[in-house]
Amino acid sequence: MTSTRRLSTFALGLCALLCSAPARPQAAAPAVPPQPPASTNPGPATDAPKTADLLREATSLEQKHDWPAALQKLDAVKAINSQEPFLWSSYGYIALMNSKPDEAIADLQREVAGHPDEENIYVLLAQVQAQQHKPKDAIATLQKLIAINPANDTANGTLAALLFGDKQYPAAEKVLRTMLAAHPDNTSAQLRLSSTLAREDKKNEALALLKPIAEKSQDPALLNDAAFALADDDLDLPLAEQTARHSLALLDAQSLPGVPGPKPLLRAAVLVSVWDTFGWTLFREGKVAEAEPWVRAAWSNSLAAETGYHLGMILEKQGQPIKAMAVYQMASLGDPSNNDDIADNITARQAALRKAGTPNQVPDGKTALQSMQTFKVPGANTLNGQALVEIEFSAHGAANATIVRDDPNHDSLTEVETALDRIDYKASLPPGSHVTLIRRGILTCRSKTPCQFSLFTTRAAMSQPN
Repeated sequence: MTSTRRLSTFALGLCALLCSAPARPQAAAPAVPPQPPASTNPGPATDAPKTADLLREATSLEQKHDWPAALQKLDAVKAINSQEPFLWSSYGYIALMNSKPDEAIADLQREVAGHPDEENIYVLLAQVQAQQHKPKDAIATLQKLIAINPANDTANGTLAALLFGDKQYPAAEKVLRTMLAAHPDNTSAQLRLSSTLAREDKKNEALALLKPIAEKSQDPALLNDAAFALADDDLDLPLAEQTARHSLALLDAQSLPGVPGPKPLLRAAVLVSVWDTFGWTLFREGKVAEAEPWVRAAWSNSLAAETGYHLGMILEKQGQPIKAMAVYQMASLGDPSNNDDIADNITARQAALRKAGTPNQVPDGKTALQSMQTFKVPGANTLNGQALVEIEFSAHGAANATIVRDDPNHDSLTEVETALDRIDYKASLPPGSHVTLIRRGILTCRSKTPCQFSLFTTRAAMSQPN
């Protein structure tokens, strides 16, 4: 296993392109289309203003998701100069947004072949290739970029992640050591190198990299990364527990009134991840009963495959194979891990339980997951519409539901806010927790039927626009 599924700046930065890739058949498009520079230097000089204007218009249309109109502009550029810089990457972006990854790969390959200086396009191409389960193609793409610019930190970091995921550990180690030689304080590279060294059975070296982070950092997310690596790679379990406790204490302090902290949704995702880290560490120390409520709380809020695997392992250890099987079946469809081993582990545990005589417990795992997140709102309803809602969870239950954004084309659902506070969300927080956990969800109302409220997982909530 590896600590790279943690939700710190490490997981959301250096390896962001891989965090959702392994279990999703379609490539995720970037948030914005490739941006051509102010001057693109097309072919014939007399056509330069025209093609530049057309590309800018296409980009504007892409940002509005008006794909047919954007394609018309791009086709007009192609008719003038089919080698226009950023033309084919723009085609590739539209293909990505319309779930055509193979077409996107071909377009992006054409872009980098014609314009090898467009470094960001290599990274985008590698992202799509990785998401399409073509790691060796993605690695080759990034190696071409690094041959052009060896100092491209994004390319090196991404390449290291891909090599690690492809189990090319010596090659990953080489890239990471090169990065650290240039940037000795790069904690993302230190964490990745630690996991790489652990996989190469160089555990003393791995521990030496993590100790300074565990002992000196005041960043809860970074501490979480270090704690998980210490525990999961079996480097130093007492230090892992101490580090996770420190992270929890910092997050608890940030929950106090008047104390500024990270953005609430990111903080919630990190907090839930630390609960899982702490519980998993306790489990690996043999403190099974103490571990269970922490991992269960993390599972109920994240529905992450890896956390479900951890909870299933705890339940098995507690002699509850039926409950473990149910969790495994849901976890196999939960928020995917970027660690491919997790899916294999979940499958293996289900097979082992079946062999021991434990039957399947969940006829439809997807429906079971949805039922954990979907609630009927009490009271009669005469409204039609949808709204994005933010709600606080604490040891006292749910409170202070607030509509962040109403659907502008339907009724305002403001009057439903107070009813949301009366729902029994069955959301668990760890024992003795004093934190406030911010969750988001979608409120849907159709006249003459009860409104429904569907919570996002803590991770999915971060991708929702305000």
